[in-house]
Amino acid sequence: MDNANTFATQLASSLNGANPVLSFERVFEGIPFEKVSIRPAGLPYSIWELASHLRIAQNTYLNTAREATFKAPIWPDQFWPQRNSPTEEEWNQCVKMIHEDSASLANLILQKGTLIAQPLAHTNGLSIIDIALKAARHNSYHAGEIIVLRRLLGIWQEASR
Repeated sequence: MDNANTFATQLASSLNGANPVLSFERVFEGIPFEKVSIRPAGLPYSIWELASHLRIAQNTYLNTAREATFKAPIWPDQFWPQRNSPTEEEWNQCVKMIHEDSASLANLILQKGTLIAQPLAHTNGLSIIDIALKAARHNSYHAGEIIVLRRLLGIWQEASR
């Protein structure tokens, strides 16, 4: 495998949360639905609000990278959920979409291979590398916030070392 493809593989693997330390599977596993809307300790957001924001932003990164005609949501209003509490179905769909969009962005990187460094005409010079790195940093940041909220809510258990 050449260096460009190795880089694409490493970049794609970085999208699943705070990899290699923490995957999205680990971030979201075992969260009781009745806890997702609680804003602990006076914080301005809940697990639901952070997860929904993460989903919207990640989907925006994905569609910006693959569709020249994509219209991004309006910042900041359309990057956060409309309601503070989801239905259980909305919660499950949100987590499912986080996983699916992360996998789709990783697959896009792998499909493009050595082309990931070329600027995309519709992005004012951003490349897929630029977009993927923004997504990975954003995902990692909010994954960490969700873990902090889980700790505050008493629903986080450290993995055995």
